[in-house]
Amino acid sequence: MFSGPYIIATVYKGITENVFQLCSFYHIDDYCFHHLFSFSVFAIFEMNVLAELQTSLKDKWCSPSDTLHASKIPKALREPAIITGYRPVNRSWNYYLFSMFRLHNETFNVWSHLVGIVAIILVLLNLSDTYGFSGNKHLWPALTFGICAIITNLFSTVAHLLHSKSTKVHFTMFLLDYIGVTFYAFGSGVLAMYACSTKTFYEAWSQYYLSTLVIACWFSYIVLCVAKCIYGEDPFNKSKKRLQVGSVVILSVWLIAPLFERYKTCFMQNGCSFSSLNHITICILLFGLQAFFFGSHLPEKMFPGKCDILGQGHQIFHILSNLTQVTQIRAVVMDMRSGHSDHTDPAFSELLFYGVLLMALSISTFLLARKFTPNS
Repeated sequence: MFSGPYIIATVYKGITENVFQLCSFYHIDDYCFHHLFSFSVFAIFEMNVLAELQTSLKDKWCSPSDTLHASKIPKALREPAIITGYRPVNRSWNYYLFSMFRLHNETFNVWSHLVGIVAIILVLLNLSDTYGFSGNKHLWPALTFGICAIITNLFSTVAHLLHSKSTKVHFTMFLLDYIGVTFYAFGSGVLAMYACSTKTFYEAWSQYYLSTLVIACWFSYIVLCVAKCIYGEDPFNKSKKRLQVGSVVILSVWLIAPLFERYKTCFMQNGCSFSSLNHITICILLFGLQAFFFGSHLPEKMFPGKCDILGQGHQIFHILSNLTQVTQIRAVVMDMRSGHSDHTDPAFSELLFYGVLLMALSISTFLLARKFTPNS
């Protein structure tokens, strides 16, 4: 029987192979070898070694007063099949801030998206050095997406770091985290429309796409907030997860609508092979994997208590999120190099306007939703 840590190691083995391919694409091989190797090392561990690693980490960095059993914290702060590793509530803000340097069941979630921020910044700097953003409008969607990805990862990092202070703070932090999810969707839609769409779709929808994208993203955020406010005090309620995953999946249909037209065009053209769209297909598959691990709470449901520190489905979700973000930017660069995006005419001022509008709508909704969160 395989343990949760073994499963995450197996998944990560395949992921890191793609990571090094991406590093080669962005010409930052040395950086990847020295700074990402520490993550890929999980892939060579066998089941027993990872199990022993998890135990030794607990023994070394966690005293009994550092973390608690799930029964010792408010129900709203518990996660399905995560039994131990919870931080105590009602400590000082400094306690939670510096807990990023201690081992608990959120440590990996904090650091994985911190690493994601660094990765996106490095990729954007590399693109700036190679092509330059100021004189290349076809890279403005990549810049917009990069900013959105940084917002996503930053809000997620803060939420996982600070939410354990109280039930009220928990709700507040994850309502903010959902703003990050909303901006990830917005950035992905910008990429799909202005970098990967067909000329036919672009000419038909370019005047309306950004406004409808903002409305769709805002509606998705409202649903995420409603699900959290209504069902958030019971983390085991399946209706909350269904609403959250459902809203994002429905939004994703609009996000990838420009890509459907591209697959359809390729299918109808003689001599066009779907393999020419592999750089887009891998992004769609990674999106699907993200949704699966976010919604399923696997593998920890198969091994309750065995994935408290390493091996949680949410940790795999974070890894896939980081990889997907870099892969999406890679797809933009490939289409730009091939001339596929030459028919688009993105205006950075317009992208910025709609981004600011979405932030204003999201913050207004956040302030309203916060009134319906628990007071404790």
